[in-house]
Amino acid sequence: MISRKVGSLVILGLIVACTGQAIAHGPELDYQGGRVVAFTSSLLGDGTAIYEDEFAFGFTNLGWQALPTALGGGHLTIGSTIGLTVHDSAPKFKLATPQFLFFHDGTSFADPGSASLRILGTTATMSKGGANFSDLPIGDVFGPDDFHDHLGVLLQNGSVGVYGLLVSNTSTDPAVADSQPYYLVINNDLGPAGYSKALADLNATSIPEASTVGMLGTGLGVVGLVRFGRLLFSRLRSNSFAQVA
Repeated sequence: MISRKVGSLVILGLIVACTGQAIAHGPELDYQGGRVVAFTSSLLGDGTAIYEDEFAFGFTNLGWQALPTALGGGHLTIGSTIGLTVHDSAPKFKLATPQFLFFHDGTSFADPGSASLRILGTTATMSKGGANFSDLPIGDVFGPDDFHDHLGVLLQNGSVGVYGLLVSNTSTDPAVADSQPYYLVINNDLGPAGYSKALADLNATSIPEASTVGMLGTGLGVVGLVRFGRLLFSRLRSNSFAQVA
């Protein structure tokens, strides 16, 4: 899957670790320290990873694959099934009631209403009230670094804006813990200015404590405000990634 990007992205608190390892395809998965680890191109200010995609006529084809070379001396368990779980994002947004699918209309966060995301070929759906699944199977690990599967996602009753989920990847191997939660953010026809505002507002909900900022700055460094054009962001993704520890 090739993810198309809206030009002029703004991500506050972006952290980039340059390693020469390319992010070629969606979130890339690995095994480290007894758990699934998800790698994306960037992190928000509190260290939560974010992966961006875009609807085309209300459809997107989310994909995950194994990291080509395992870091830390491990691999995803051969024969295991990698899954997807959606989490309540209400604590992030300081909401009193659970909210699983969140929405930004280009100006501010708003009620997603009756909008839902349906996984094609299944009965699985995701709405603001929740997801009717946990540990939804994505695909099987057939060998070392041999994992690459997709979920076709259809937006139903949607509006122009950005839809997002807080998710984690799971493994059917009971000895392997879930990945840390990360964001899937999918743009639905929102222009560059509105999309940039949505990302900035998402980051504003993810400001870490001062002590956390110091810890992050020691190991990786923090770029306060980074603007990317389409070409620059593409080049960055081809030469860097950020790790969800």
